[in-house]
Amino acid sequence: MKKFLKISSNVLVILFLAVALTSAVSLIVEAIRGNQPSVFGYKLHYILTDSMEPDIKAGDMILSKTINKVSEVEKLKEGDIVTFLGHHGIQNGKLITHQIILTDAQEGKVIFENEEGKKFIRTKGTNPKATVDEPVPIEHIRAVTVRKMPVLGSLYTFFTSVFGLLILASVVLLSLAVVLFLKFTKPPQAKQPKKKKP
Repeated sequence: MKKFLKISSNVLVILFLAVALTSAVSLIVEAIRGNQPSVFGYKLHYILTDSMEPDIKAGDMILSKTINKVSEVEKLKEGDIVTFLGHHGIQNGKLITHQIILTDAQEGKVIFENEEGKKFIRTKGTNPKATVDEPVPIEHIRAVTVRKMPVLGSLYTFFTSVFGLLILASVVLLSLAVVLFLKFTKPPQAKQPKKKKP
């Protein structure tokens, strides 16, 4: 029974490490490809420009909650920072992170409609030099910012460099090797002699 438990625990450790390694590699690959890996409905976005300074700096990382439904968009309010898919000019096809703003014509409502009944929100970077974006169709909104993570941004910059990826891969492989070595090189425990019954 003890031998079975030992083998089972070894198999579980190997499986756990394999899943952890696969997940880490998958997240790194997705990040390098420009995609935002999602975990339990949350994503990390890397800020590339200074359009949100001084609130969010270029090189910062933000944690965002994914938006999948119109009902989630309707809960947004003025001042929320959202990530959306740009659809106009130099923003076209790019993920943009800007703050929701209101105009007097919106009468306090975040979502407004054009003459054709299509729904939009208005956004703008917080940088004083930033201009108001073209109205954003609500179906283009991808996420709402939960918190800023500048330290993680610095780590992301390092680990997505060639040198950083080599360091990360080396650490993961070395950890795996050490765990396996310790698991399979434990000295066998000496069996204690059975006490003779008087």
